[in-house]
Amino acid sequence: MEVVSGNFRLVGWSLAVMLLVIASISCNTGETTSSEDGYDSILGTRDLNVGENRFTFVIASRDGQIIENADVELQFQIHEGEVTRPKFVSTAIYREIKGITPHVHPDSEIHEHIDARGFYVVDNALFDEMGVWSVSFVASSAAGEGLGVRDLAFNVNETSAAISIGARPPATENLIVSDVVSVDELCTRSSDDGMHHFSVSEALEQRKPFVVAWATPMFCASTMCGPVLDAIVRIANDYSPAVNFVHIEPFDLELARNEGRLVASDLVMEWGIASEPWVFVMDSNGQVVSQFEGLVTGDEIRSSLDLILSD
Repeated sequence: MEVVSGNFRLVGWSLAVMLLVIASISCNTGETTSSEDGYDSILGTRDLNVGENRFTFVIASRDGQIIENADVELQFQIHEGEVTRPKFVSTAIYREIKGITPHVHPDSEIHEHIDARGFYVVDNALFDEMGVWSVSFVASSAAGEGLGVRDLAFNVNETSAAISIGARPPATENLIVSDVVSVDELCTRSSDDGMHHFSVSEALEQRKPFVVAWATPMFCASTMCGPVLDAIVRIANDYSPAVNFVHIEPFDLELARNEGRLVASDLVMEWGIASEPWVFVMDSNGQVVSQFEGLVTGDEIRSSLDLILSD
């Protein structure tokens, strides 16, 4: 699969883990870090900015095995030249989602795989200034074994590149089922997810809370799109008709299917998105209440929607 969009990052956690098997990747801003005798940390949230952030990561062994259910304490610090200033300490929570990911084999047959994705999250990591930050880990496995996890460095920007919390998203005129012959023209999920009945523009006009998922189960380089989209599908019926759900594929599907090229659509660029998947939750005024980059569980989306609906 050829990637031709220069602004769209396609390196996800699964690819990073595979790279760990064949090479040691040195610590840098926003990438995988490696420890020859210990464990590696892989950053899941790249769009970090001044203020409260949802900070996600995974821990992997040298052979690429994801470490689950560990106890993890994090020490965040900022770097100014050779000076390092400690900032705050937090504890990570382990979460997991499961879903179905379609996969195209060389013979063009489409097979489905049940995927489980586990990750660690700090829900309210407060970065009070922009710059180069890092995090140190004190971790132990579920069995109580100490885990030597190397520090992870990352950039904190002044503002989010994506549509930020409190902002109003663009009135995107994404195609819906009434615009096409088949829903397959809009969606790479193996079965209709039921989220192609409203454009973002229409959802804004209805003045209801709504969820927008940018995900591509078939062409997702991170392999996180299928599980995330399935998590949303599982909760959608619980909130209908009070909440509208919108799914938009981030790539030009005709080019992806016919030419094997992943070209980010003009629509996704309107939202400032440079990776996949992303999920946004809007209130009835059309303002972004929550944004989730990468893996997100159904319970996290539920919490955001329940808070909106309780007002």
